[in-house]
Amino acid sequence: LPKYLIESTLFGHTKGAFTGADSDNPGLLEMADKGTLFLDEVGELTLDIQKKLLRALQEKRFRPVGSKKEIKSNFRLVSATHRDLSDMVSKNQFREDLFFRMFSINIHLPPLKDRESDINIIADHHLSHIENACTMSQEFIEEIQMYNWPGNVRELINTIDQVCSDSGSSTTLFPHHLPAHIRAFNIKNKFNSPQKDDISIKKLPPITKKPNFNLNYKIYIEKTQHKFLLELLSATKGNLKEACKVSGLSRSQLYRLMRKHHLNRN
Repeated sequence: LPKYLIESTLFGHTKGAFTGADSDNPGLLEMADKGTLFLDEVGELTLDIQKKLLRALQEKRFRPVGSKKEIKSNFRLVSATHRDLSDMVSKNQFREDLFFRMFSINIHLPPLKDRESDINIIADHHLSHIENACTMSQEFIEEIQMYNWPGNVRELINTIDQVCSDSGSSTTLFPHHLPAHIRAFNIKNKFNSPQKDDISIKKLPPITKKPNFNLNYKIYIEKTQHKFLLELLSATKGNLKEACKVSGLSRSQLYRLMRKHHLNRN
């Protein structure tokens, strides 16, 4: 907010204090009397506003913009910030006296990427509040726990909403439902992070006899894909809706594969 709006919002203003001030307006500090005032992103306050806020906290009184009278207010202050205020203090970007005045009790909340076990809990809790919500497969949970979530909880919740909306008739979420940038990050992370079960190619034993399958990748994939579809349709007795549900394939994906392998829907 512009500087004059921050001051007016916190301390209030009188009629005629500035252009557009058509009437007296109480500020948040006055309204918080005998209650609690929550200031989000307190690190964004300018130094002159910090000075006025410090006085209000110490004296429990302040003067609205344009007023000659002081107003008393006794409130509890709770504040939050994504910034490193101690670093800002060292750079003279945040008042040291206000910093120590505010941070008598400090709760440090680590970023979501450092709370991997919380990711599934938060996602599951959010899904429980959505009507006809999807369920998460184990593979999906592993993928969202791998991502670094720079947007923290907000990004996680928005992603869950997005994938549920985009999944269509599918009621179970799988990794392919995730946005492309998350899947790309996880793929890159898998390649860059050594796994304890990784096998060194140099240590593979030499092939002494011809393998009992075709080494041509395309032919091998085509054969295994065809076999998978036959087993899938057989297990679901040709119920395409059920086949999509258990396989994680969308209806259009399943139809495309069936056409590719000349499997009739009837």
